[in-house]
Formats: sequence, C-alpha cells, structure tokens
Amino acid sequence: TSLCTGWVPAVPVDPPTPLPAGAMATSEADALGAAATEGAAGAAAGREEAGEKADQAAIAAAIGASAREEEEEGPRDEAPKADGDLRPLTYSWDQPNDKEAKIYVPFDQSEELSAGVADEDVSVEFGEWSLLLVLKKHSLDGRPPLGLRLGDFQKRVDPERCSYAIRSSRITIKLVKQEKDHWFHLLQTKGKH
Repeated sequence: TSLCTGWVPAVPVDPPTPLPAGAMATSEADALGAAATEGAAGAAAGREEAGEKADQAAIAAAIGASAREEEEEGPRDEAPKADGDLRPLTYSWDQPNDKEAKIYVPFDQSEELSAGVADEDVSVEFGEWSLLLVLKKHSLDGRPPLGLRLGDFQKRVDPERCSYAIRSSRITIKLVKQEKDHWFHLLQTKGKH
C-alpha cells in the first residue's frame, strides 16, 4: 500500500488513536489515519514556523526599506530635467569604439562661450538613458543658461563611469556603454511606418 504523507485535511478530523511504539497498522485505514495525524501535526508546526519566518521577513523588509531610504540610490534610469528653460546647445558625436561614445559641445556656437567655460560653471548629470548638461554662467541680459538634455540613448550607458572634460574649444562628454555594441545613432529613432 502507498501512503499519502503530504496531505492534510481541510476540516478538523478527530485523530485516530496513536499506535504504540513498534506496533504496525493493521489496515489501510489505520495507516492513513496515522499518516494524517503525523501530517496534521507537521503542518501545524510548519504553519507556526512559516508564520515566524513571515514575521521575520516583514521586519527585515521594513529595516531594509528604511536602510535603503537612508542610503544614496544607485544609478538613475534618467538624468533629471532642467530646473527651468535652457537655451539649446548644439553638439556632434563620435564612436571611437564599441565600448563608448563621445559627445562634443563646441564653444564657437555662442559669443558667451568664446572665452571658454570655468569648471565651476559646468554641471553634467548622467542617467542610464540620458544626460543633462547645464552651463550655469548666465548672460548679462538675464537669459536662461545654455544647456543640453539628451534622452533615449540608443542603449543604456553606465552613469557611474561616464565623464566629461572641458577643453579649450569644447566640452567632451564620454558615455561608457553598459554593453559592447556599435550604435548607428546616438539617440533612439522611431521606425518609419
């Protein structure tokens, strides 16, 4: 005969009289009753243990959530939006290899930039899919700052490894790709339908 040891009745059942140690069940009904008693006792212990584990998991989750709130978050999916209006900057881009892409923002596009830009006037923030460049230096007539927000890169970049450099004639932004791949476009393009 085969015994079902994992089955527990859905409604309470009066347990059969336990067999003395070393005694064997004389019928299949006795064997099933003994197995059900053992299964019910095991299930009750399992439910109690599962309840304790669930309580521990809830406490750990609460502690983990508060710890995560205190810690600085990892890389952002998107760079933040500009706080206000930006006067657009032009750029060009290049792909020296399949691991990175470079964006060039030349200074010859605006008279304000012709003398160059100080490091403290440049703010660049990276996300996995975008970047925000703001030149904080305001023009004399109160116009908004110059800036560039690029979103929807062809594929994800690693914000922690991206960087920028201020040269004499331009700002060079290096995007480090998460996956080695050749990009045909810097930004995603919509298919023609």
